Amino acid sequence: MKSSWIVALILMSAAACKRSPPPAPAAVSITETSTASPFVIARDGSAIATRDRKVWAFIEPGFDEELRRLPGVAFGDERGPKLGLLGGYFSPLIGTSTSSKRSSVVVMLSSDRAVIRFPPDLSISIFPPVDGRIHADIEGSAVILPLAADTEVRATENGAPVHAFRVSSGDEANTQVLRADHLEIESSKGGIYTVRTTCPRITTPTKRGSTSVFVVGLGQNAGFADPLYGMANAAPQDETCRATERATLSFPTP
Repeated sequence: MKSSWIVALILMSAAACKRSPPPAPAAVSITETSTASPFVIARDGSAIATRDRKVWAFIEPGFDEELRRLPGVAFGDERGPKLGLLGGYFSPLIGTSTSSKRSSVVVMLSSDRAVIRFPPDLSISIFPPVDGRIHADIEGSAVILPLAADTEVRATENGAPVHAFRVSSGDEANTQVLRADHLEIESSKGGIYTVRTTCPRITTPTKRGSTSVFVVGLGQNAGFADPLYGMANAAPQDETCRATERATLSFPTP
């Protein structure tokens, strides 16, 4: 009997040793590389704001189950970020390519922009507003999560219209790759968003809790197999329409 207890303890110890270590804590590090930067550090380092404090960018470095937040960058004002809902989680405007990502985010405030890096493969450059609009350059795979409230999507390629349709959060799950290089996304509440990229994937996700947004996948296979950003049994990126890893997003100031 004693020997069997010893064997059991050895087996339990071996199983414990095989367990994966806990994930590294997500964090945000902000550095000012220029005293003339149009952005300043705000909210104890969890956000940045324009010097006039009219536009704020809130950085969520990782998936947070307790606070129900998805990783990415949301925009708002001093009162807080404007967030959507996706599967019962609070969603930013620009999200990482997978909803479960956790990063040590590095933010550089330079003389003309703020650069937010989610290692190893996503960089978001945010420029100060011009004529009431914010511009962001996105390098790497990412998702944009606009409001889905009878939202009109218009797509063009080389200036010629190729697609036009509406998206609402109550739509059935669906995904499609658009052979296009420019999107206009318009809703009565959100205004007009423009996206310059090639072969974006538009997804109305499978319903999993409260949802008020839809998914625009940027880059190779961004979000297509993700449990929140994707759709069950979605096909991989169409090889005949190769998405680039660069995009430019323009949207009204919050």
